[in-house]
Amino acid sequence: RAAARTTVGLPAADPGPDARLVATLPGLEVPRPDWPADTHLVGLLTWEPTDDLFTRPAGDGPLVVLAPSTARTGEAEMVAVALEALSEPVLGRTVRVVVSGLQRPSADDLARFGDAERVVAGLGRQDEILADAAVLICGSGHGILTKAMTAGVPVVAVPGGGDQWELANRVHRAGAGRYVRPLTVDGVAAAVRAVLDDSGFARSARAVGASGADTVDPVTVARRVWTDRVRVGRCA
Repeated sequence: RAAARTTVGLPAADPGPDARLVATLPGLEVPRPDWPADTHLVGLLTWEPTDDLFTRPAGDGPLVVLAPSTARTGEAEMVAVALEALSEPVLGRTVRVVVSGLQRPSADDLARFGDAERVVAGLGRQDEILADAAVLICGSGHGILTKAMTAGVPVVAVPGGGDQWELANRVHRAGAGRYVRPLTVDGVAAAVRAVLDDSGFARSARAVGASGADTVDPVTVARRVWTDRVRVGRCA
């Protein structure tokens, strides 16, 4: 590591960071008195893999976006179970569904929803479709959660491993959604009904999204660090 540092003009010994940039929404954070004083919350770190836009499903009813986790630790059966939970006989109402994922669901999974006219599946911009969504069902990773909160969309989280369980609990504590664990058809259906029937979840999601105004500009922080280093002669 020391040798690698010298190849890019850094000293062999690592003196530690001059600033720590944490990409998150303050509304999703918990009090952290252990964070060093040079820690800065810098807002979202999101990514859209395409510029394509989703076609809206036909018909009426609330729009539900279903976004399976892209992590290996995500809940593998989420799409199949959620589509069955969103079907009219199970949910007890009619909704429209967009399945947003890197892989298209199988025909068998789509058949669980039962109404081909009311479901669209593929790859498109999530931030754009969330603007019209009433609820998001997702694996509760950082990227998709922050997109939802920024759009003011409440969440039904189906967490897998890694940080997803912790983040699902943060959304739950903030009042911006529910989590489902273990994953069952009845559990997802009950959570979706609860979120659709209580406008308080959407208000809480908007409040979390609005907390992005309390972040700092990472470029400004980086420039200040660079200026301070030049001033004391710590960089070329």
